[in-house]
Amino acid sequence: MRRRARATSPDHGRGRERGAAIVEFALVAPFLALIALGIMEYGTIYKADDQTQQALMSAGRVAAQGSNGPLADFQALRALDSSLAGLKRATIKRVIIYKAPSDGKPPASCLGVTPTGAAAGVLSVCNVYSPAQVASTDFGNFSYTGSTCNPSAWDSN
Repeated sequence: MRRRARATSPDHGRGRERGAAIVEFALVAPFLALIALGIMEYGTIYKADDQTQQALMSAGRVAAQGSNGPLADFQALRALDSSLAGLKRATIKRVIIYKAPSDGKPPASCLGVTPTGAAAGVLSVCNVYSPAQVASTDFGNFSYTGSTCNPSAWDSN
């Protein structure tokens, strides 16, 4: 008895493989999309953080150049506001301007100060400004007369 050899076509089973590939892709595609979106979101957060750091450094440079002048705080706040203009979701709660100690941290007594309409702060230690004062473009409306730093202090405004 002789068996006959079956003729097989070269495409035999390929339809099943192609169907399996589509199912595998359907299972993997959502995870690939999630990873891609996560990478884009991380990039956006990194960019915003970098812009914030650059804005703070710019304001610090302006403040250092202004030193003890009566416009030093105003100019530093203007530099900060203009640098943060590109960030749509940047929210300023308060700005503390102080003479930095060796560790660079703000004095603990300044952290509890809540700014009101006028300048606030701790006598001879720091000035604390509100978001409205940061956004103020007119020096005439900028309230530095209520500052708690006396003229003989490190900051004369």
